[in-house]
Amino acid sequence: MRGLDVLFHNLDEYEYSKIPDSEKATAEDEAHKPQTLGELKATYHVKGNLFELFPLALLLLVAGFGVIMPIANNNALLIPACSIPMAIPFFVYLWSIISTRKDELKVFENGFTYQTRKELVSCLWDEIEDYSTVRRSTDISGIKKENGPWISLASNMQGIDDLRPHLRTLVKWTGPEE
Repeated sequence: MRGLDVLFHNLDEYEYSKIPDSEKATAEDEAHKPQTLGELKATYHVKGNLFELFPLALLLLVAGFGVIMPIANNNALLIPACSIPMAIPFFVYLWSIISTRKDELKVFENGFTYQTRKELVSCLWDEIEDYSTVRRSTDISGIKKENGPWISLASNMQGIDDLRPHLRTLVKWTGPEE
């Protein structure tokens, strides 16, 4: 076992011992956990934004520049070589906008569901194991369920603030390493 693991384990035990027994979960509490999502509170969709079209326009300008340059130099054979590499970022960004525009987040009393174009994922509040944020920001970009899969959220998804009170990072102690 590494030294930091021992220190963190001892710190967790110390902090756990400071919690009054009346606030600790019992086996009875575990048996009464909600098993269903409950009543629907709100439904959210991806927010359409004109500011996300600005980078798209800039990428289209760069791709157009890749087509115009060979034509201006009277060398039409270079159009594919110049325009395709410049058009790839445009199509990647366009696909990221199109693929997430119909995502839907439904918040319930005991959890949430997230509908993408591929699948519907439901998650109870107790099943949240971890979450990820956008780099150098507090915006949530994904949630990890207890059984392992990550739920990736669209960048302009509304209602993410309704998820924030239920997010927590759990450190699970698996015992000493051999």
